[in-house]
This record gives sequence, structure tokens and C-alpha cells, in this order.
Amino acid sequence: MIEGELYGLYESTNGRSCEIHQCCGECLQVNDLVLFKPTTVEIDEVEEVAIAAHIVKEGTILCRVGFIPRVMVIRYGLQSFEKKFAQIQLLYKYSDNRFCRKLDHEKRGIAKFCVLNNELIDYQTG
Repeated sequence: MIEGELYGLYESTNGRSCEIHQCCGECLQVNDLVLFKPTTVEIDEVEEVAIAAHIVKEGTILCRVGFIPRVMVIRYGLQSFEKKFAQIQLLYKYSDNRFCRKLDHEKRGIAKFCVLNNELIDYQTG
């Protein structure tokens, strides 16, 4: 099971704003589902592959809300996240821990997630 953090929830750059939200990550809540998709972003005028998190509501893939930190993608590999679902466990801005709230402010919004097991279970009807 992979657990990690999404960064940049309160930024509106790199596709994190839409016609409905000025900043899409602000609508993220605990227990929401996100789908990870690879994308290309520009960092310091250089294009890089990144893993973006898109919120899923009522079975529909909606807004891009944040990104998995580059160090996690390097550590686990793109295939560990690509087309996988995760559940949001904690929004750091609401944490009781002062350090977590400070980190949330520095990283422009952080959410803790847990990647779900996406394998189908073969049920037998007997």
C-alpha cells in the first residue's frame, strides 16, 4: 500500500483552475477520491512529466487538484500511480499538529492520500 502527499492544492497554475473554480484544490475534502494521471508541466522553462491528481465525484473525473511530489514519483515509479485511484485521508490545513499546518502553508496546500488496490476481485456466485 502506498501512502503519500499531494502538494500545491491552493495554487491555480498548471491546470489547477477551471471554469467553476478559481483554484480547484480548495474543493478537495477528506474521503474524496482522486485519479492519478501523467501530464507534462513546465518547471523553470523545462518540460517535465508529472503525476497530477484529478478529483472524482459521482463517477466523473473532474478538476486537477494537485501533484505528487517528484521525489515520490522517482521512488515508486510512474507505473505505481498512473491510472490509479487514491482516497484523501487528511488535509494538513485542518491538522491538530502545528508543524503540519506550517508545512501546508509552505507547500501551498497538502493532502495525505492512500492509493487504493485497483485490482478487480473475481466473485463467484454459487
